[in-house]
Amino acid sequence: VFTNLSEDHLDLHGTMEQYFLTKSQMFERCRYRVINCDDRYGRMLAERFGGCCSCSTEGRGAVVNGEEIREMGRDGVEYKLTSPSLRLRVRSPMAGRFNVMNTMQSAICAHLLGVRASDIKDALAHSTGAEGRLERIPLDKRIDFTVYLDYAHTPDALENLLRTARGFLPRGGRLVLLFGCGGDRDRGKRPMMGKIATALSDMAVITSDNSRSERVTDIIGEIIAGAEQGACFTVIEDRREAIEYVIRNARGGDVILLAGKGHECYEIGEGGRKPFSEKEIVAEAIKKYHSPESF
Repeated sequence: VFTNLSEDHLDLHGTMEQYFLTKSQMFERCRYRVINCDDRYGRMLAERFGGCCSCSTEGRGAVVNGEEIREMGRDGVEYKLTSPSLRLRVRSPMAGRFNVMNTMQSAICAHLLGVRASDIKDALAHSTGAEGRLERIPLDKRIDFTVYLDYAHTPDALENLLRTARGFLPRGGRLVLLFGCGGDRDRGKRPMMGKIATALSDMAVITSDNSRSERVTDIIGEIIAGAEQGACFTVIEDRREAIEYVIRNARGGDVILLAGKGHECYEIGEGGRKPFSEKEIVAEAIKKYHSPESF
């Protein structure tokens, strides 16, 4: 299944063209190829192999198409899946237009492997997605802001995350983003992510994210080099302190996105890997700054 290809790992591959060629080698060995043809590299892949199961949500006349798409904010998506051998009215609780493609490809993949249509429809209706992918952290009902974890660590993923979250931001709330970029990895994406973060969020907090052998200060400097002029952002190098900062300053209606680590429960710095649970840090900060006595 080919979902998309966006800038990442260029420290290893050098160019996007070489990255694409490396990825495409995996598809030489497959019986079935389910390919997102809304992505330009997906279209190149489909042309290269032919006979694939092409997918589109943009009316490109693919084999599998998502039609009558309805985004329902934090309540998910609804659409009609049409193909020569499968037609389904899909409803998924996973938010974001990108999840139309994700669920559609999952559905057709399951269909090709012999799963019954009724089971596919039921599974999609009840799946809440993968851990750390737009995962809402459960908070006390009296807390009037929301916090999400997401693994977004590329320009494309960060933009999709911010645009999706903007769609279910309540009136008067702010879209608050906390993120960093990994050390010893593709440096070219850092200013790109700085530009996206400051352009699409109401407040960005730039911090560390697995800095490895690099200095956090240097990584952040490359991120903010791409920041929108006059944008509102704050730099807090220590990620734990940064999370505590956004929780302490949260307002009613805010949507807070902790991006980059997602499911990871560790942080990698110069001293190696250390335990680091964003869920635990959020819970501690909520208790410290938003205790029941304050309601």
